[in-house]
Amino acid sequence: LFDLEPPAGGVIRHTLFSPDGEHIATGTLGGTVRLWDAKTGRLIREPIVLEANLTEMSFSDDGRYLLIAAGGVQLLDGHSGEPIGEPFSAGSVRSARFNHDASRMAVAMNGGFARIWDTAALQPVTEPLVHPGVRTVSAEFSPDGRFIRTEGSNNHFFVWSVPPPAGDAPVPGWLLDLATICAGKRLTDDGQLESAADTVGRIDDVRRTLADLPDDAPYVEWGRWFLADRATRSIAPGF
Repeated sequence: LFDLEPPAGGVIRHTLFSPDGEHIATGTLGGTVRLWDAKTGRLIREPIVLEANLTEMSFSDDGRYLLIAAGGVQLLDGHSGEPIGEPFSAGSVRSARFNHDASRMAVAMNGGFARIWDTAALQPVTEPLVHPGVRTVSAEFSPDGRFIRTEGSNNHFFVWSVPPPAGDAPVPGWLLDLATICAGKRLTDDGQLESAADTVGRIDDVRRTLADLPDDAPYVEWGRWFLADRATRSIAPGF
């Protein structure tokens, strides 16, 4: 129907339809990304020129975002092609994927680790998830977004639990109590730590509080998992 060859030539490495079929994203090996109207072949905006070779492109399931990786990661509006925020996760990116609702991104690096990022804030929500003894790692979310699977260049893989969204709810009192019990210390009004050994016996109170809360209350699933019998509990909440 029409030819999407970049005006300046170059080797096209990626070609993607948006989930609704309205747009086509193309990316050259040298790091130039273009967004096209799939019905007319019209270029939607000026090309995005990246500072490194393109390694990854992916649309979110709802088509709102286009994620491109070339050195760092850049987020684009999936309809207009306009950049969203500044590039993040600088380094040699191996793969980058959205979760089911595009609220999180799993970014895997050639340095042998992956990390989960918050899409709205463009901030990491985990420490590096390290694969010992490998250089390259790929990462993808489970269908429900509660876990990611990372695979190393040695064909070994790990499954990691994804932290739940923090939301706007205040930190529940039982979670602060549990932290105090586990640490054996409390924070005073002047910012100093003092002994809280007297709180150890209150752990059953926290268990009872968790048992009475609804299943979807903030952090409840994690709290029940944490306090479950260590010999029989699953490897992470949700398993």
